[in-house]
Amino acid sequence: MKKIGWLILLILVLVASTALAGNTADSALNIEVNTLYEDQIESKYDVRYYRFTLPTNGCLSFQFNHDYADSSGNLWTVELRDETDKLIFSKSFKGNVTENTTPHYGIPDGTYYVRIKYSGSASNVSFGFSVVFDPSDYWETENNKDLTCADPIMPNAYYHGVIWNSSDYDYYVFTLPSAGYVSVSFRHDYVETSSSLWSMSIINEQRNLFLNSGYKGNVQEEETTHNFGLPAGTYYVQLGSSQYSNIGDYHFRINYSQSDFWETEFNEKMTDATPINVNEYYYGTSRNTSDVDYYRFTVPKDGELSILFKHEAVTTSNSDTYWKSAVYDAQSKQYASASYKGINDEEEQSAKFSLAAGTYYLKVEDSARWSGADYRFKVTYEIPKISITDATYESIDDQIYTGKTIKPDVKIELNGKQLIRNTDYKLSYKKNLNVGTATVTVTGIGDYAGSIKITFRILPKAIKLSSVVSGKKSLKLNWSKGGDVTGFQIEYSLKKDFSNSKKITVTGSSVRSKVIKELKSGKTYYVRIRVFKKVSGKKYYSAWSNVKNAKTK
Repeated sequence: MKKIGWLILLILVLVASTALAGNTADSALNIEVNTLYEDQIESKYDVRYYRFTLPTNGCLSFQFNHDYADSSGNLWTVELRDETDKLIFSKSFKGNVTENTTPHYGIPDGTYYVRIKYSGSASNVSFGFSVVFDPSDYWETENNKDLTCADPIMPNAYYHGVIWNSSDYDYYVFTLPSAGYVSVSFRHDYVETSSSLWSMSIINEQRNLFLNSGYKGNVQEEETTHNFGLPAGTYYVQLGSSQYSNIGDYHFRINYSQSDFWETEFNEKMTDATPINVNEYYYGTSRNTSDVDYYRFTVPKDGELSILFKHEAVTTSNSDTYWKSAVYDAQSKQYASASYKGINDEEEQSAKFSLAAGTYYLKVEDSARWSGADYRFKVTYEIPKISITDATYESIDDQIYTGKTIKPDVKIELNGKQLIRNTDYKLSYKKNLNVGTATVTVTGIGDYAGSIKITFRILPKAIKLSSVVSGKKSLKLNWSKGGDVTGFQIEYSLKKDFSNSKKITVTGSSVRSKVIKELKSGKTYYVRIRVFKKVSGKKYYSAWSNVKNAKTK
């Protein structure tokens, strides 16, 4: 965006006219913008009219020079009039100041008149002037003096204007397509005074005030207001001056960012509270010392809550408190409160407090001090977990080695309720591939917490007793391959139920037979076998094989 000022390059064309401009609108001389014209006033109170057309919106000013007159009084008046000859603005010039430039003036396209009037006593006084015009869609278009004729603007673009006098107000209208947060950047030409010359307000159609800010003449750097949240809708910028003295151009921009996580003004009462979700961050700001921000949230189940709160450091004093927060129910019963010092820029967490299921309100307001700095907060919420350490379960039966991981299911019951796997608890397994002792860990999830460890055994696979061959006071046993085992255990007895039995241990995984000696002659013996594997010093036995019997010789 180009700034309109003394640096505009004008190609001024001197027009030598043999005929003077007329003294009425009907007899006005047609002129071009950005062109120097010279003319003459014949006598006191004489006037000259000029007509020009603007094809587009923009801003204009007048450059005006005249013959010297020894007077500090206003002898010349330059007027801008619309196509109906209605006065838009006027500017007077002193007799002893021969070169003059008016402030800029935002103007829409159309046809206009320049009326130049002289009130001095001399005759045949010469003067020269040019209408300096720069096309632009980013200048105010006078008259934008109230809401009904406000200039439409877009957020996040710079616009320009000028306050002509203390009764001049400039209105602009903008629309936010969705909720978000807004600030205003403003700068102006330098004026040698520490007084506040410009005042700016953001209002809605009902003239509710969201922002009011003043700007000193001698602060030339761009100033940006604090952020404040606004819902989707139409808003107005009002600009004016409390002390008009040719204070020059101003430039401003509405800074807008869409967000569903900012407060939306006005939320100063419970009934207007900004709705929020627990466990999500939100942002806000105090617009002034009397601003209060209410937020509404719902607790779905009885639970524990706390408030996280953060802000930038706004002071170096350790004693100054800037914000305070409190949680209420709809009947204004307070459940928790906290305060926050301006020096601390670290996130702070309040003490935890319990709330029953229902709707509640968080109130954020200024304490002893005020700052327009943004604050961030989160209402943390969690349901207290139910421990499963006292849950009951059935022990896991011995499992048989398969060469694959073994994952037996576990049923958990707590306080008479059957818990649901992968909803209330999950299972994890350890050492559940090989022969030995495996562990399954039951861990609470969802509304449950804690864990239980349950062990179960993985036993070797049973083998087959192939044959039993009789011998003299002996029996020879043959069996199938045992696999990766430590050894075998043989049990024999004169009784089918193996009472008063004897056992023999055979070590080595590759052994396939064994002769039992020193038996009684002519007796029938019952025989069976099982394998075992030794793990960490402990023997794990398979189930017994099939039973065979044979009579000794």
